[in-house]
Amino acid sequence: AKFAACTFISVKEAEALFGRPATQKQGPTTPLHGECDWNYDAPDNSSHLLQLNIWTENFYKQGGELVDADAQPFAIGERKGNIKVSDLTGIDISWVEKGRFIQLSYSTVGPSVPKATTKVEEVKALARKVSAAL
Repeated sequence: AKFAACTFISVKEAEALFGRPATQKQGPTTPLHGECDWNYDAPDNSSHLLQLNIWTENFYKQGGELVDADAQPFAIGERKGNIKVSDLTGIDISWVEKGRFIQLSYSTVGPSVPKATTKVEEVKALARKVSAAL
């Protein structure tokens, strides 16, 4: 259950972020990692994507650094809390908590959806909710 990423954010919460209907998709779930995706695809192929990944901290560390060099500190979790906001990649928040490495990402593509970077406070609030539920 500790990697059941879809249990931490509801479809309604994703819809509130998108301002559109959302589809929830359970990603891979293993003893080391869990993923959940929420998305909306517009008729013109514009889209919203909210993604939550939860790894064991040790498993994730094998992949490299926990914090990107261009991320800013963000007070969340036990340590390594950070946020990266970019017009190109959207919003990425990650942190370490209870032996897990958590990453919440939100991105948008296309002309008929708002830029992800306009939703920083909303994504921070979702990250805090996930953190509180761990």
